[in-house]
Amino acid sequence: MSGTSLVTTYSVTVPAGVWDVRLCNLKADTGLGSSVVQSTPSALLPGGGLEYVSHLEPGISVFQNVTKDVTVQAPNTVKVSGSVSNLTELPPAAQAIGAVLVFGADSSKTQSVATVSDANTYETHLAPGTYSVSMFFGEGVDTDLDGTPDTYTSATSLLEIGSVTVGNSAVTKNFSVPNLITLTGTLQQPQTNDYSKASMIAADPRFFEGSAVRQCFPQVGASFALPNASTGAYSMPLIANQSYDLFGSVDTGQLGGPEPGQFSAPLIGTNRKSFGADSQLNVNIPAFPAPVTLSGKVTGPGGVPLSGASVTVTNIGNVTGAPSATFSATVETNAQGQYSVKVPPGSSYTIEFRPPVEGGGFGF
Repeated sequence: MSGTSLVTTYSVTVPAGVWDVRLCNLKADTGLGSSVVQSTPSALLPGGGLEYVSHLEPGISVFQNVTKDVTVQAPNTVKVSGSVSNLTELPPAAQAIGAVLVFGADSSKTQSVATVSDANTYETHLAPGTYSVSMFFGEGVDTDLDGTPDTYTSATSLLEIGSVTVGNSAVTKNFSVPNLITLTGTLQQPQTNDYSKASMIAADPRFFEGSAVRQCFPQVGASFALPNASTGAYSMPLIANQSYDLFGSVDTGQLGGPEPGQFSAPLIGTNRKSFGADSQLNVNIPAFPAPVTLSGKVTGPGGVPLSGASVTVTNIGNVTGAPSATFSATVETNAQGQYSVKVPPGSSYTIEFRPPVEGGGFGF
């Protein structure tokens, strides 16, 4: 590495076609600039803030092995700073850990996360543009006893709190945490009492509209909860009077299906729900139908079996006996290229194959 440049290599395996490639470079790691360091960072993200450079290389034709060199230019950025008020709305455990602001926009070449300091201030650098701003916070534990929470338990949230427009001069923008309510209850599934691998998500409808894949990281609102392993009891903070989709998921290994695998379902039907005050809602994931076996063989050019290929089977909304449910599981092929996976009966399954990649990496 010399000056502010860094040369590195990449390799990816894809089917033949025309592809758009998104690169997300962490400026602190790439030498494209310095990450923003808070004078008093919270415990959640030591070091203060992280700046990303997002670069889109559109329309790459791949019909044979291709070498495509990409040059990423660091855009000019300006300082964005301010204060965050009403932090007492956060759950007490989240207040103790600290919070992070997430800045992002589809059209921008930079994205950023910035910690909220102990003085309730933040600082980052952004290129000109308009950014949505969300706050990430959670309840965590210090598993390695180094003084920093490193494992999140119970609930984590990414909730939108505003926006900021950046020009060519430094910007001062203050934010306030919106009124939050606490949603509590139990998650139940009739075939198991083990919820150690269960999860719940209450999501802003935009969370599933593809914004995450256009970004280096998602920005729109969602809360995630890990229910109590034995009782299914959960608790999650939500923005008051905002509409959410609510989903629950359990590990299929506990239900007579494959492991790892996930069986999920919307928990409040197709109608989005909002809550104006602290509320209790007990929810149920439908019964997992008796599984059947899906098997086959994955071969490459010339019929050569592909060993170690990844096979993902997915059913969205077409599981027999549980029409609103979603099922997904991933297995690998054996030395003969064969795979076998237990699935619930249903129609319109999607099967994705990812070939093994020599030297590491992912095939698509």
